[in-house]
Amino acid sequence: MKKVAALFLLFITFSSCHKVTYLRDTLTSHSWQITKWYENEIDKTRPCSIDDIYTFYPNDSFSLNTGDLICFAGEHQTYPGSWEMTPDEKRMNLLYDTHNLTFNILTLNSDKLEITYQEDSVSNRIIFIPK
Repeated sequence: MKKVAALFLLFITFSSCHKVTYLRDTLTSHSWQITKWYENEIDKTRPCSIDDIYTFYPNDSFSLNTGDLICFAGEHQTYPGSWEMTPDEKRMNLLYDTHNLTFNILTLNSDKLEITYQEDSVSNRIIFIPK
């Protein structure tokens, strides 16, 4: 009986770890580009945002390339940073420049990354596609 219990525990542990690895692998398998940005469910997608490229690396580092279109004066071409996924795989923390954001992950697969976050009184929902 102890062997069965140990084998079951090993299976549960492996399954849990595999899921995290899969989501991390999916996130880091390519760069991401915004396709839609909603603020309080109103489409606020701007051309200067959809040319930005977000890249998440397996070592938990992050890079944002802002593209050719500038959103605000003084914007840098690139922003390095770091990221981490919470153990429950439902949130992701992103730290770059002066931003320290926590995103709720709604969808993460090979075709789509959809996140939400709250900033002040604005609810943001962003949809990314692979670049």
